[in-house]
Amino acid sequence: MSYESTLIEYFNVQSFDFVEEGLPLPVFYGSLFNREQNMPFEQQNDFYLVKTKITRDGNWVSEVNRSNGRDKFDFSCQSNIDKLNQRIEKLQSKLKFFLPSTPKNICFIGIPSSDADVCNLPQLIAKQMGGDDIKLIRTQSKPKTHLETRKRQTSFEEITKGLEITACNRLWWEEFDFIVVIDDITTTGSSFRMVNKFLIREGVPKEKIVNYAFYKYQSVENWRDIQQKIEQRTTLNQNIIDGVIWDFDETIVDSRERDTETENIIFNKERAKVTDF
Repeated sequence: MSYESTLIEYFNVQSFDFVEEGLPLPVFYGSLFNREQNMPFEQQNDFYLVKTKITRDGNWVSEVNRSNGRDKFDFSCQSNIDKLNQRIEKLQSKLKFFLPSTPKNICFIGIPSSDADVCNLPQLIAKQMGGDDIKLIRTQSKPKTHLETRKRQTSFEEITKGLEITACNRLWWEEFDFIVVIDDITTTGSSFRMVNKFLIREGVPKEKIVNYAFYKYQSVENWRDIQQKIEQRTTLNQNIIDGVIWDFDETIVDSRERDTETENIIFNKERAKVTDF
């Protein structure tokens, strides 16, 4: 059975979007996020709660507002703590819905924060889901490579700096049917790509690795309007394709392995049918 067939058979993939991001293994994500100027504050609030960290002594660390350097959330306020706990519960529930309906032995691993001194929500939720024995930890901090830097290409050494697996058994993965790797936000997919590579180098069979992110950051202007149009049209007819997006700068595919002959055939047949939003 192929890797794709296994995912379709065991995981609830039909209800989740996924993005390849140049990975050998797809990334499934729970929600789409785009930082548009017209996005309601509460929706941004919901997004940034997911970036909350936890110190070693159990205190919540808020995401900082880059415009004025202030914390986005005051966790001395009970209402903000309640919102955070509600968000964690929703994220966990959505992850549970993605998991196999048939009983499987799953190892949950959260991709660690760049800061080695804090724990992030993927690590917390992995622990809550039963991943306390096997953990992916960072023993030394590394530079951030998410939205703040806009950096698309990041080396394996940068992302995996200080990563270690805590396990008593050297062949720990043999105890599990799947290893679900969890991250908070996927932007370029570098974290998943490099952590997958790290796990495979440690001996984990790639057929056991499943990637799940709470959010996908989609940098598209007026994305919500486009998304509504797509949803309206697919509701009317599931078989209609409204447009084809070509993007061969290694964002969607590895352009070094293009089949240009096939591309030209498809383009010549479909270009008269393609409409723009």
